[in-house]
Amino acid sequence: MLAIQTRVNEATEAVLNAWQATDDNADETPDVIITTGSGLGALTAQVSPVSFEISYAEVPHLPASRVIGHAGRLVIGRLGAGGRKVVVLDGRVHGYEGHDPLTQVLPFLIAHQLCGGSVRLAVFTNAAGAINEYFHTGELMLIADHINLTGQTLVEFNEESDFGGRNLDMTFAYTPAYRRRLEALAREHEIKLHQGVYVAVKGAMFETPAEIIAFRRLGGDAVGMSTVHEVCAASRLGIDAVGISVLTNMAAGIEAKVLTHKEVLENTAKASSEVSTLITSLLAEL
Repeated sequence: MLAIQTRVNEATEAVLNAWQATDDNADETPDVIITTGSGLGALTAQVSPVSFEISYAEVPHLPASRVIGHAGRLVIGRLGAGGRKVVVLDGRVHGYEGHDPLTQVLPFLIAHQLCGGSVRLAVFTNAAGAINEYFHTGELMLIADHINLTGQTLVEFNEESDFGGRNLDMTFAYTPAYRRRLEALAREHEIKLHQGVYVAVKGAMFETPAEIIAFRRLGGDAVGMSTVHEVCAASRLGIDAVGISVLTNMAAGIEAKVLTHKEVLENTAKASSEVSTLITSLLAEL
């Protein structure tokens, strides 16, 4: 497989050429990257005007997402009352689809390079199961920290230089100042916003009740199958980051019911307006 920087360079060149061919204002670079999780693509519909979009399948080296609820496209345009120019990564690829961590973060690295390397903020959203029994389905959790139980890291797939960030400090990976601001915005808009620890697993199976008990004892508040590698990449690149989880279900064993991806999509759809409110309000303050 080609080295990661070669893949990023070739993919970015292809996207940039297509963007410049269709957008007279392509020289005005975005400075915010937003990544949407399962069923949270509704935020992309609020980008207006859209100056450019392209399917992941059309980008060299970038695999298409095969997961329902992930559109798999890169969108550039303006978002929020202030008209902030953003790159929205509408959907992800996942480890359980057979992709290593560097491939999973490739859309983010391409977006970073499209922004000329000057990204002010990265926003990550995802769908997660609630481990904390004081949380409820449909509520939001601001990620304060994470526990990576995927069994993989970017360092393992470090092909050149030290992109993986050996000995990378992760103390402030989820930027405290932005977390505080999102908490204030949630109070202002009367949105229930918990703060907690996100546990990442590879998937694609949902967890067992015994695993959820173990995760709770480790300090986890919610569990999902994405986000951590992207946040590590943002940290390695010196980018401020925030993460918001939609609590789409109570984790296995908490309720006497079977978990399904259909339930995940239904509940993210219900919470998408609150996620959009928080993100657009934050962008207006940048």
